[in-house]
Amino acid sequence: MGTEVTLGAAGRSGRGYLSEPPRAGPGVVVVHDEYGLLPHVRRRCDWLAEAGFVALAVDLYDGRIAEEPPEAERLADRLDVVRARGLLATAATQLLARPKVRPRRVGGIGFGLGGRLALLTATTGTLDAVVAVSAVLAPEERALVPCPTLLHLTGGPAEQDAEARGFIRDLRASGTEVTVRTWSGVPPGFANADRPAYREQVAVAAWVEIAGFLAGHLRR
Repeated sequence: MGTEVTLGAAGRSGRGYLSEPPRAGPGVVVVHDEYGLLPHVRRRCDWLAEAGFVALAVDLYDGRIAEEPPEAERLADRLDVVRARGLLATAATQLLARPKVRPRRVGGIGFGLGGRLALLTATTGTLDAVVAVSAVLAPEERALVPCPTLLHLTGGPAEQDAEARGFIRDLRASGTEVTVRTWSGVPPGFANADRPAYREQVAVAAWVEIAGFLAGHLRR
């Protein structure tokens, strides 16, 4: 259903995967986790398109993917975060320019590393809604998130670390409309269908909630 696309201008370009619905709908930037733009990310973009969204997955690793945790860690450590944030902003801009993106609203979804980058992008006012799965911002990264925010975190409230609790507290104190969904006893990579940590039942339930959240805030 989707197609490979180029992001940005010549010399500063990136790669992505775009999937569009038959009719117009809001845009969604999808950001992969530490393992890269694996096949399941493209399938989820296609699923979002079936649900009426124009979905654009950004390839932060320029075609590289990881098969094992050490390799994923190396790719994440080498990532140029400034360039990655620029690619996400470019992706949002390019979505807004597409005729099928109506109303003119764009949300973001990120997983793990991608969730952190989606949240950082949201602090700039680029997104109209943001979803982060297994990701929060560290204290030194935090700024006002001026759009509705959905966090899918692993571990119940009592199990979440101080960083997660502090981030949620800061969001609410700053007036951000934040919803937190916690999954107790579930590994952080539960939504990655190309990894052993995948938990299909939980992942499907999370995606249903994500689609409902985005529809509620982007189709207004």
